[in-house]
This record gives sequence, C-alpha cells and structure tokens, in this order.
Amino acid sequence: MMRAILLALLAYPLAAQSGLYINLADGWRTTDQDDPAMARPDYDDSAWNKADLSKIRAPGSTLGANGWLRRTVDLPDWADRRHLALTLGHLPANYEVFVNGQRTATVGRLGTAMETQLPRTRTFAVPEEAISKERKQFIAIHFEGRVRSAAAWIGYDPGLFLLTDIDSAPVNEGSRRLENLRARHTPTLVISIIYLILCIPLVLAWLGERDRAELLWFCGYLIVASLYGLQSVLMIAPESLPYTSNGFAWLQILTRYGSYAMYASFVIVALGLNLRWFHAVIWLGWLYLQGPVYFTRAFGYFTLATGGVSVVLIAVAWRKLLKENAPAAEQVFLLVLSLPAIEQVASRLNGINGSGEYFIRYGTYVYSSAHVMTLLLASLIVVLLLRQMIADRRDRQRLKGEMEAGRTAQLFLLGSGVAISTGKFDIDPVYEPALEVGGDFHWTRVEPDGSLIAVAGDVSGKGLKAAMLVSVAIGILRNEKSSSPATILGALNEGLVGHTGGGFITCCCARFCVDGNTTIANAGHLSPYCDGREVTSEAGLPLGIIAGVEYAETVVQGARFTFVSDGVVEAANAKNELFGFERTREISGKSAQEIADAAKAWGQNDDITVVTVRRNA
Repeated sequence: MMRAILLALLAYPLAAQSGLYINLADGWRTTDQDDPAMARPDYDDSAWNKADLSKIRAPGSTLGANGWLRRTVDLPDWADRRHLALTLGHLPANYEVFVNGQRTATVGRLGTAMETQLPRTRTFAVPEEAISKERKQFIAIHFEGRVRSAAAWIGYDPGLFLLTDIDSAPVNEGSRRLENLRARHTPTLVISIIYLILCIPLVLAWLGERDRAELLWFCGYLIVASLYGLQSVLMIAPESLPYTSNGFAWLQILTRYGSYAMYASFVIVALGLNLRWFHAVIWLGWLYLQGPVYFTRAFGYFTLATGGVSVVLIAVAWRKLLKENAPAAEQVFLLVLSLPAIEQVASRLNGINGSGEYFIRYGTYVYSSAHVMTLLLASLIVVLLLRQMIADRRDRQRLKGEMEAGRTAQLFLLGSGVAISTGKFDIDPVYEPALEVGGDFHWTRVEPDGSLIAVAGDVSGKGLKAAMLVSVAIGILRNEKSSSPATILGALNEGLVGHTGGGFITCCCARFCVDGNTTIANAGHLSPYCDGREVTSEAGLPLGIIAGVEYAETVVQGARFTFVSDGVVEAANAKNELFGFERTREISGKSAQEIADAAKAWGQNDDITVVTVRRNA
C-alpha cells in the first residue's frame, strides 16, 4: 500500500503536465496581400499559397517580402490551455502574432526597420483568453521582411515552430543559436585583427617616406575592411540593431561601401594620377548611400562604378607599361592591384546572396569568402608595396650617389668656386645649381700677355642632361687657343652643333686686356653689367642651333664687370614676382656671393651663376 502511494506521488508532477508538443513547421499558407481582416479566424485563406518554412530566407522561398502567414492547430482536449507557449523561428524581421484574432505578440515595429532585431527563434506566452474553447485554433502572422542584410549572418536555418506548454518551451533557443553563430564566425574576428597588423609596416614605412601617400590610403582601406569584419560579428546579436528605415544595416553601409571607396581612391593614388575631382565623386557617392536610399540598385551601382573604374584605370596603366617595356615587377604589381576590383565587380554581377558574399563552413567555423579573399590579396599588396618602396629607395640612393659624383665632377671642371687673383684682376665666381648638378657654367683663362678670358654660359634645361652638355662645352673651351671672344664663341658653336639633343647654350665671352679695354661677344646670354650699368652689346644666336654663325664683338671700358645667368633675374617669390633686371642692376656692384644669396632668398627656381671681375689699379 505504501509503495503504491509513493508511486502515485512521484507520478503526480508528470500527470499535472500534459506534455504538449505540436510541431508547426508544416501546414502554413501565405499571401503577399494585406488586409486586417486576415487575422480573424473566419477569414477564408483557402486560395493562399502553401508556405514551406524549411526554406524560409533561402533563395527560392515561397515567402514574400511582406504579407501574412496562417494555419490552424488542433489542440487536444487534455491540453492545459492556461499555460501555452508559441515558439516561432526565423520569420522576417518585423511581425505581429494573432491567435484566434487576438494580437498576442509584436516583434519590432511594422512600417520601419529602425527598431528591428535579427530574425531568430522566439517564444511567446499565449494568453488564456486568446485560446478558444473549441478544438481548432487559428494562428495568423502579419510580417514585413524589411531587413535586407541579415541572411548573410544567420544563414538559412528556419529555427523552431512549436506550440507547447510554457514550462517545456525552448525560451532561450534563439539567443543560444545566435551565440553559437557568433562563435562560429570567430575566424572573421581573427582576420579583422590581421588587417590591423598589416597596417603597422605600412605606417612605419610612411613615416620614413611621407611622399608615399598610397601607403596611407591602403592602410585606410585595411582599417575599414577590419571594421567591416568586426561589425559582421557584432551584428550577430539579439539586441536592436542600427538599421536604416529601408532595412540596411548602417554599419554595413559605412564599412562595406566605405572599403570600396577607399580602395578606388588608393588605386588612383598608387597609379600616380592627379584626379582629385574623382576622389570627390567617389566619396560624395558614398555619402549618398548614408542617406535615405529607397532602392537597392544604388548599392549595386556604387559597387560596379568604383570597382569598374579601378579596373579601367589599371588597364590603361598596364597598357602604357607594355608599350614602354616596363619591368615585369611593375606589371605584376598592377595585375595584383586589379584583382580586388575585379572580384568586387564579379561578385556584384553574380549577385551572390545579394551582397556578393558567401560563407564557407569548415568544421565548426564559418569563413566569409569576401574576408578570406581580401586578406590574401591585401597581404600580397602590402608585400608588393613595401618591396616597391624599398626598390625605389634603393634606386634613389643609387641616383643620389651618381648625382653627387656628377656634382663633384662638374665642380672639378668649373673650378673650386673660390675667389682668385691674377695680380691684375680679381675673379669671384659663385655657382648655385637648382638640383645636384646644373646647366650653368663659368670658365676663365689667363693669357701670356696678362689679359684674362672669362666665359659665362647657361645650358637650356636642368639636371644631369644639362650637366653633360656643360662638360662638352668646357672641353671645347680648354682646347681652344684663340683669345678672341668672337672666335671662341664660333668654335663653341661649331663643336656643339648636332650634340645638344635639341637644346642650346647661351654664352657671354669677354677678354679683359691690361690696357683697360674689355672685348665682349654675346651668344644670346644676358648682357653683363659694367660699373653698375648694363653693357649694350649685340646678342647673337645661342650656341648649338646652326653651324656657321659669326658673332660680333663690343669693346667697353670699366673697372668692375658682373656676369649673371637667368637664374638671378628669373628668381620668383611666393607672389610669383620676378627678381627682375632692375633689382639685379641695383646690386650688380656687390660681391658675387651677395648677389647669389639675394636671388636665392627671393626664390630660386633655376641654376644661379654670378661671376665678377674687378681690375686692380
């Protein structure tokens, strides 16, 4: 007897619970029409389409973007109608639930996606007054599928659809599944951190070479890509998310499309294109996406535009490299540079998941195709950028060494630049090239009778090419035996014709005799100054243009002569005002160094040469 009582006591809790468990996965009907009367039990839904909830949110789903779901449930007579719970799986973002025509639950707010949450399994207690005394119960769901970017995170799991006792309902099933889903997306977090790590060598490299703006632009791209990865995981949350009124996640628009804009700007800078207006167009388009966009094609157009333009610009640059027979390393760099843009365009054209992104499941983890591809290409681009920077630095150092050697050689040809005295004449030369080497030159020679030959010249152009032509001119002068300025210029002209590479040389030659006379011949050079006045002389044709030119000579007398190159008179300040002839004339009586310093302080933009010759009493 006692044993029977104990068994009865143990069985009582089980008997008190009905063990109700009704699977609601099948039997639903759906329509994309909207009528409040559809919530009523007596509404005729026989003409509605059958809804397959196992394919909900998947491609080919029969469930529309907005509409109603209805089905009937046969409730057993033994069910406890006071403690029922309704569990609904991954329905569209915002919906309201009606049981026998009575609203029993609301998720989000219909008419907007601003307060929505990610679709997930939810359990609602069914009020006792909503349950009919009849066996047949009517469930209606009014839904709006406004969230357009959630499927990429939650996949196509329909979740659970049940009618159970409230004590046995899977209350936390939705949150648990979201937590598991976030854990499975851990690789995305790892990849996002790697993006930031890749930024470190780029920033350090930029600190060493501030002119390499492409390093900062690509670092910006990596940062935005990292933020996109982080938001992809942060969006897997049960809390309300920051969506636009049209169902797009704000963080996704900011980061996903921000990375597209950043990469397009990086391509422009990496190719060395001066297209500031295009940067503005790209980022204005990105800002437009942050506004109230009412059609999804705007996102597609932006993706195709930024990716397509990047591909076109790279293709044009590649074609130019092929014509110039550029090194293979540069061509490989452009090829790799084009791959992210090509992948961007291809994914948009394919329309995978509506976002150009799909997920790879390996083991317990989920890998985003976009992040994996971006990480591989980004790592390769970082390596190529750093390698290119190191190669450029090595080339600059080599060129700098060559230019320094050229400068040393040029100074050797021109002399020390230190003021000298022949006894009868004091010569003060100053040479200030705009670059390491330049195209100005000066040369002097003392004749056996004590007279002095002085030459000042200027090669068209600057840099190494002009310096090489200076070497040719100095070589000709050293071999010329005549002491006549006109003959010297004629010899220079004959020696230079056909060897200037399309350039020319202006030159002024003077012979200072011990009797006080100075003979001057001019080949298109600036006239010298004598005792503060500009010497009037016939300016002949510059050297090296045509053969057979004869130059005229002018004889003047004076104690102090100053020869300058056009780098003095053409020095320009910040207001683009030239130093000019008048200022040059006013200071022509000063030392050569003072004249050169005045022109440099005004604003040097060309080689500066000043030679002063003073007769001793």
